[in-house]
Amino acid sequence: MEIVLKNPSGRIRKVETGNSVTALFFGGFVFLFRGLFKQFFLWLGFCVIYLIVLHFIFLLITNYDVELFIKGIGSLAINVFLMIKMNDISVRAYLKQGYVRAEDPVKNNKYVVGELGDYPGTKPDKSAIV
Repeated sequence: MEIVLKNPSGRIRKVETGNSVTALFFGGFVFLFRGLFKQFFLWLGFCVIYLIVLHFIFLLITNYDVELFIKGIGSLAINVFLMIKMNDISVRAYLKQGYVRAEDPVKNNKYVVGELGDYPGTKPDKSAIV
């Protein structure tokens, strides 16, 4: 499903809904590619703190292979979480930036396949010209 959002200056963004496979492979760098710098640095900070905490926990364990395995499984879990929530986080961030749902003025229907769910401020903008 796809949602088309428009900001007051006329910029149009098409945002997918559902799972993001690119987030599974590239993690939080997808936020950086989408221009969501706040979310990128939050993800980066969380990952750094996660790795530092695990490193101090595993200072007591001398087996380096176990530490790498646990860090790898944890990093994969973080990326799976992002895969599930990435598009939802992106839509909410765009809505906070002032984007609203756009409509096609010719067909007089919404540029959305499916429902927006509980996203706040998603009343369609009838002045959207594409």
